[in-house]
Amino acid sequence: MKNNKGYHIIILFCLCFLAVANLNAQSDWQIPLEANEKLSPFLFDDDMVLEGRVAYENSCTSCHGTPGQDNFTPMSPPPGDPASEQFQAQSDGSVFYKIKTGRGTMPKFAELSPMMNCGTL
Repeated sequence: MKNNKGYHIIILFCLCFLAVANLNAQSDWQIPLEANEKLSPFLFDDDMVLEGRVAYENSCTSCHGTPGQDNFTPMSPPPGDPASEQFQAQSDGSVFYKIKTGRGTMPKFAELSPMMNCGTL
């Protein structure tokens, strides 16, 4: 009987931890004003589009799915479709901040590509 009590306490602790983590992940993502107002210093030419496509396919597709297909992984909170109006309405700085810092199940990609290490954005 005493062994079962220990397992119950461990399970209760894990459930409480997961509940708190889930609530934290669902809160609004607050972007610092300075980061939100930044504009991309990069020219979006064909090379940039190709580099971005490769980076997205290698690092983002597993959760966000194919842009425009609304086939993102069911998670809490949902990662969403980057082609959606909600994603597209974000500022360059907001998107950059979220990718760079991560949050909850969203990993941080501070060194995803050379353009993210230039320090201008």
